[in-house]
Amino acid sequence: MRSSSDGVLEIFNESIPRRFKEGVLRLLFNAYRISRAECHSRFEPQEAANLWPFYRREVIEQEMRTLAKQFRGMTAAAVRDPSVTWWYHTRIVSGQTTFTQNAVTHPQEVVRPAYFRQAYAVTNRQKYLSKDLAPDDLPDDWLLYSILIHGRSPQIPHGLGFAHFVFPRPDLEEYYTPRIDLFSEFPQIVAANMPQQSAGEDDGPNPELNEQEDIG
Repeated sequence: MRSSSDGVLEIFNESIPRRFKEGVLRLLFNAYRISRAECHSRFEPQEAANLWPFYRREVIEQEMRTLAKQFRGMTAAAVRDPSVTWWYHTRIVSGQTTFTQNAVTHPQEVVRPAYFRQAYAVTNRQKYLSKDLAPDDLPDDWLLYSILIHGRSPQIPHGLGFAHFVFPRPDLEEYYTPRIDLFSEFPQIVAANMPQQSAGEDDGPNPELNEQEDIG
């Protein structure tokens, strides 16, 4: 078994099927698109803007669980955060990897600390990814913890702008260096989901891009 961060991407890719990653990227594009449309079809613009990030989150979480059911050996569950009795998050486990998802404003933004994320980073022995702490062999029950981060595009209002699997350190204050950029891995999906603009058409900058997106 591996004992340092050198094998992080190998562990992840052995645990998470490529077809699942492809499906995740497709559902993110779809969730960003349909959630905004549904919010604006039912509410005035001000209320729709307030609701959209939360509605989008629930679409993503539910669709991820549905997608996971299509893969043998992968489990997905809506888990209640023990520190907040009314808040649930989706946790997916496959092979030696478990992950949750979170929206952020840009790819380098570190997801804020939360009880459930800290629990996963610590109880899953995330510290073993550090070379100076890693044992010769990882425990048999060791799980790599990853967070699927995603956010809006600066060019396309309300469109998906990035999607990365990142690996947080135990203190959740930064990420380990390796990450998986789904846009780079599946450029054909990105191209197929980017809206085609007519000549001279310009949507302008995204006015909401600087708003805090971390609601996971």
